[in-house]
Amino acid sequence: MLLPVTDDGVRPKGERDSCFYCDAPKGEHEPDCVCITKTVVVRMTIDYTVAVPASWSPKEIEDHRLNSSFCLGNDIEQLCDEHNAASDHCRICHRVKSVEFVRDAAEAETENYLAGQQEPIEELFVGISTTGAFRADLN
Repeated sequence: MLLPVTDDGVRPKGERDSCFYCDAPKGEHEPDCVCITKTVVVRMTIDYTVAVPASWSPKEIEDHRLNSSFCLGNDIEQLCDEHNAASDHCRICHRVKSVEFVRDAAEAETENYLAGQQEPIEELFVGISTTGAFRADLN
C-alpha cells in the first residue's frame, strides 16, 4: 500500500525548486522516485549470546524462550540496552544475519504502521537457533 508522500525531495545539495532524486518540480514526483514509499513486511534474523543452564538441551532452551513465562521482550530490552550503552552502535548491526522481503503489507498492517502501533514484539518471534545463541525471525 502506498504511503502519503510527505517529502518534497528538496535537499541542500540539490535545486531548491525540484526533487533531488527524480528532478520533478517541488511537490511532485516521478512514479519511480524514492520519495514515493509503500509498506512491506520484512524478516530479520538476529544472533546473540545469552546465558542458559549448562544442562539444558536445545529443545529446553527453545521451550523456555517460546513457551514459558519468559518474556521475549527481555531479549529486545537487552539488545536495546547494549545498543544504547555501546560507543559503536554498529555492534548491534553486526548481529543481523539476514533481512528478507516477505510480502507487501496488508491494509491493516499499514494502518497500524501509520498509527505507530506495531504488533507486540513478543508475537513476532518465530525461531530460536539450536546453537544456544538466540535467533529471532521478525516477520
